[in-house]
Amino acid sequence: LHLVDGEWKMNPKADSHKGGLYMGLGIVKKRQGKVKEGLEDLLKSLKWYQDTTGPKPHSLVAKAHMSIGHAYEELKEFKKAASHMESAVDIFYRTCGNESPLTGGARGSLGKVYVELNMPQKAWDSLVAAFKNEVKHDSLKVFTLFEHASLIYKLYSSKSVKNVDAGELMPSLKTLDTLLGAQMKVGLVKRDGNVGALYKSMAEVAIIAQYYKLASLYLNKALTHFGEEKSFDCGKLIQECRQVLQLVHDLIRKGKGY
Repeated sequence: LHLVDGEWKMNPKADSHKGGLYMGLGIVKKRQGKVKEGLEDLLKSLKWYQDTTGPKPHSLVAKAHMSIGHAYEELKEFKKAASHMESAVDIFYRTCGNESPLTGGARGSLGKVYVELNMPQKAWDSLVAAFKNEVKHDSLKVFTLFEHASLIYKLYSSKSVKNVDAGELMPSLKTLDTLLGAQMKVGLVKRDGNVGALYKSMAEVAIIAQYYKLASLYLNKALTHFGEEKSFDCGKLIQECRQVLQLVHDLIRKGKGY
């Protein structure tokens, strides 16, 4: 940073990306557990990008907002985290589009912060939008998808969201199922208990939408992948899946749902 300052004094038109250096330094400090120190550098990064990228929205400004948002999240200052993440979502949407992984990732992070702020309606909207985005990625993030599906299920089950339709997620579940199979086949996604946990969470989302046949399919796939897991005991999860599967089959026999 001192060398960059010297370069600017000698040549004010030099294109040294001081914002990137501040961001990198801030992220490293955050990972070292020095979150407050890292936050100071991240705020400097944001200011630098805002001062140098011009009046139009710029994705680098959005990335700085997200890094700051995550720092505030770690410090449990959730209102400040939400404010920066909201700015990031808006900029990513305008600069990268609705289908961009950057937009989807930012919405997912914002949804989690809204959960912490006890803002279930906003959390639902953000997490659903994120999930719809993330199921289309060329490289699926299994844990992120599991986390977001689980939060969607919990929000709906707690009855804290009003006038929402879990059925809108069924096309996304089907897309995810297809892509999981394809990516496991070529080795992009590992066949293990993590995939089992994702299928279990997909079944839970299908259940709240009353798509019981789809839930049955995903629970059976969850059981298959839990059975493939060798590094830890999935016995409890297998038992839970079998219990839910029995309830689902009872509902199907009674002609309930879809």
